[in-house]
Amino acid sequence: MSRYWLARLACRLAGVIGASSLMAAIAQAATFTQNGPIASLSGPITAGDDLRLNAFLHRPEAAQIRLLYLNSPGGMVYEAYKMSEIVRAANLSTAVDASHAYCASACTALFVAGVRRYYLNAQTIVDGDPRQKRGLGFHEASDWSGGRFAITRRSSFEGNNIMAYVYREMGVPGASNLTERASYTGIYWVSGPTALSLSIATSLSKP
Repeated sequence: MSRYWLARLACRLAGVIGASSLMAAIAQAATFTQNGPIASLSGPITAGDDLRLNAFLHRPEAAQIRLLYLNSPGGMVYEAYKMSEIVRAANLSTAVDASHAYCASACTALFVAGVRRYYLNAQTIVDGDPRQKRGLGFHEASDWSGGRFAITRRSSFEGNNIMAYVYREMGVPGASNLTERASYTGIYWVSGPTALSLSIATSLSKP
């Protein structure tokens, strides 16, 4: 998939999401905070969050950031793709602490963009167990179509291709296989060993 093709898809992807619910897509924008060399992103990924992340990382005090913690249900696929490029260009490492946080759906694009990727407290995560709702989660992208009185949610071919492209570009093509294990109505939660075996995570311990 070429960058030209991705650019042409941008307008079509305005309604494509990877999160597990419509509310995640229309909720308030993600929030960014910094504590010295550590930054955090919390909340759903919405339109314009790529621009907000870029502005956040271009503040003078952001020069010291080395690690980005993620806690997000996912959201807009195209924005997540652009944010993944920003994270990689900034040479940041990423982390998800499965004891209390999760990075699902489109958020995984940001996680795999880290030059080092820390999947913390994932010892109790069981592959595919839907009861967990924490850690790293994968599923198909989706979008909505229809008119004013008949809106239908469906799997998004374009969204799934964008996510597959991100995984390949970030050197973790095996992550695409995980998106096929859950439809857009569910989440496939991933254990620490599985994340390591697919190079999605580079470590299960703190940096």
